[in-house]
Amino acid sequence: MSEQKITGPYYVSSDPAAPYKTLYYELPEAVMVERITNVERVGYTNDFIFAESEGNFYYIIRAKDIPSYLGDPRVEAAISRPLSEVQFLNVLDSLRLKNFSFQYSAI
Repeated sequence: MSEQKITGPYYVSSDPAAPYKTLYYELPEAVMVERITNVERVGYTNDFIFAESEGNFYYIIRAKDIPSYLGDPRVEAAISRPLSEVQFLNVLDSLRLKNFSFQYSAI
């Protein structure tokens, strides 16, 4: 399984059960929590992780997330619903991130 560190506890790796890349959050004791599947590009700032998945869907996660397992409402609340490219660009604009670029690309 090839892994690419993103920042902090976040990394992208081949999904062991599917033919695509997944964004993971690593908990203590090397426990991996799946965050976003079908990841094509990932970028980050001090405050946010931004990911593009297959189909041009975009997600935003708080970079300083609460370490917890999936299914916990706090974790689910930290992940934005899928955004279109226009919605994503509007969020970047509202965050004043005009020069944002993805640091990782699987495409």
